[in-house]
Amino acid sequence: MSNDVKPALRTPWGGSQPRGNVSRGGGSSTASQASRAKREELALLVNSRNPIIIVESSEEQRFTDLLDEVARQLGIPLYLWSVTTGLGKAGGAALYNSDQPEQALANIGTIQGDGIFLLKDFARYCDNDRISRRLRDLADAFRTGRRSIVILAASVALPPEVRSGGLSQRASACPPHSQSPRLGCWLASR
Repeated sequence: MSNDVKPALRTPWGGSQPRGNVSRGGGSSTASQASRAKREELALLVNSRNPIIIVESSEEQRFTDLLDEVARQLGIPLYLWSVTTGLGKAGGAALYNSDQPEQALANIGTIQGDGIFLLKDFARYCDNDRISRRLRDLADAFRTGRRSIVILAASVALPPEVRSGGLSQRASACPPHSQSPRLGCWLASR
C-alpha cells in the first residue's frame, strides 16, 4: 500500500428527478435499488479510506439522510458542520465556537477514532490558504482510518492546491436514474 494521499473523489448527486411509479408490493422497487446502490457506494468510499469525498447536490437534506444511514450501517459517528450551526455530532449540540471554517477543521483534527464529517457549502472557504493547508493536512492524517471529510454543495470548485497533489478527482457523468438523484460514478484513474 502506498503512502500517497488518496485523492478526493467528486461524486455527482444530481438535482431532483421524478419519483415515478415505485413498487409498494413485496418486490424490490427501482427507487430502493438505487438507494441501496448509493449507500453501498458511500460505504465503499469510506471503507476505502478516502479522506475527502466531494458531493455536488442541491438536495442537501436527502443526501444528509443517506449519509446518516451509511454512518449507522458502518458504526461510524457522523458529524455535521455548517457556518450557521457549527460542528457537532449528528443529533447533538455543536461544539462552542466551531462555526468558523478553520476552527471546525481544527476541531475535526482533535476528534479521535473513526468519523464521517459532512461539511455543508465548505468548498467556498477552500480558497483561504490556511483552510486549504489544514484540509490537506487532515487528508494526509485521515488515510490510516475510516475517517472521511465529505464536502457537500450544489456546485463545488476547489482551488488548485486542493485539486493537485492527488487530493481531488473529477467524476465522469453518470446516466440518470429515473427514480432518484444520482450518486456515484467516479473516475478510477487520476
